Amino acid sequence: MKYIFSILTFLLLSYPAFSNASNVSEKLPYLVKTTNEFFDTLNQEKEPSNRELATIIGKSCSTLERLLGNTSFLNDVEKFKTTSPDLPPYIEKLKQNLTLFLENFLVPEIEILKSAGLSDNSIYRISTYASYAMSSIEEDMSMSNIIANLHRLRGYICIAEKRIKENLDIEMKRERKLALMRRVGFGMAGIILIAADIYSAAPTQGLSIVSVQIGGELIKDAIPE
Repeated sequence: MKYIFSILTFLLLSYPAFSNASNVSEKLPYLVKTTNEFFDTLNQEKEPSNRELATIIGKSCSTLERLLGNTSFLNDVEKFKTTSPDLPPYIEKLKQNLTLFLENFLVPEIEILKSAGLSDNSIYRISTYASYAMSSIEEDMSMSNIIANLHRLRGYICIAEKRIKENLDIEMKRERKLALMRRVGFGMAGIILIAADIYSAAPTQGLSIVSVQIGGELIKDAIPE
């Protein structure tokens, strides 16, 4: 995985964005903005205070509420095709062949995320999470399941915000704080992967399907059992 991190840094510096590859920044600018702000907070050297954490978790909650109230987005997600007879063997090849994963998924996906307006820091985090999630991707995850998990994720994040605000003067334990930010990070990464690929002119349908499936896996992993 250290090899992946080095390659990610190289790819971020080397590859330009697709021109007009994604209009998620036009359709869902608030999602892009919140995602960048969240990963900027996560990337700070200093651990965020309870108040800072409440602010960024609150923005994530508001963004999810707005997204789930957007019937156009939900319809676009619901009708997105996630099945293909060639998908299972293609996914297995991506899991087993690092070069194929980099060339057929990671490189074009980074370009899509750049075009969507994601910062280099956000793309690095999202790509890292995607690399981990690739090995546990579920080929039968439906879009209705993903939408249901988005509702569950919203509940988890919004309740977390409420509890932090109720206990601002009681410093949260470091392990709990990191676990919360990691889960929210998984969720935000999953959402932006789905949105960016649904609204992008991806090089292949297979790339979009795999990206959406990885996004769905990250959203599922963000929700506590």
